[in-house]
Amino acid sequence: MLAESVVLSIFIGVFRGKKIKSLENLQIDKYWLILLSFSIEFASSLIIESDIQPLSQFITDNYFFVHMMVYILLFICFAFNRNNDKALVIVLIGVILNFIVIMANSGFMPVSTDMALSKGFNESIELLAKGRVAGHEVLIRGETKLWLLADIINIPPPYPFPQTISIGDIFISLGTFLFIQLGMRKNLSETIK
Repeated sequence: MLAESVVLSIFIGVFRGKKIKSLENLQIDKYWLILLSFSIEFASSLIIESDIQPLSQFITDNYFFVHMMVYILLFICFAFNRNNDKALVIVLIGVILNFIVIMANSGFMPVSTDMALSKGFNESIELLAKGRVAGHEVLIRGETKLWLLADIINIPPPYPFPQTISIGDIFISLGTFLFIQLGMRKNLSETIK
């Protein structure tokens, strides 16, 4: 959902007459912390999905700490940018909501399989059940803590990228969308001030 927000926001900005070059106006201090956190999560996901042993098992057994590290890096980045842009506050709210449910469930984001079952995404369910989707686990309503904050919002086909997201994901996507829109709207002179 985040990728779609970025692409949609840029498209709308261009449609409104802004140039792609205006993305240079976006300023995030210590942005490399975000890149590092995403890299850690992506590498972990790739290793687990590819089942590269014994590394895969080690990461799975310690995913609480992997997720904790990812979120600490994000929180440090937000601390450096707390006065930078109001849209980043919306992103931070989403990050906090996701962090709360993940930490409450031993470092894993619970995922509802309702849509996957109804649409026949059996391979996805099988991978999730086997623990091959990094940082995620099957949501069990009676046992999952804070399940309302988990991945329970279904975006089904005909949407080209069907998925199940959380309330936090919505905040993150909305904040990112607004951050790009506001950044593309700024004049270079405003950025220099």
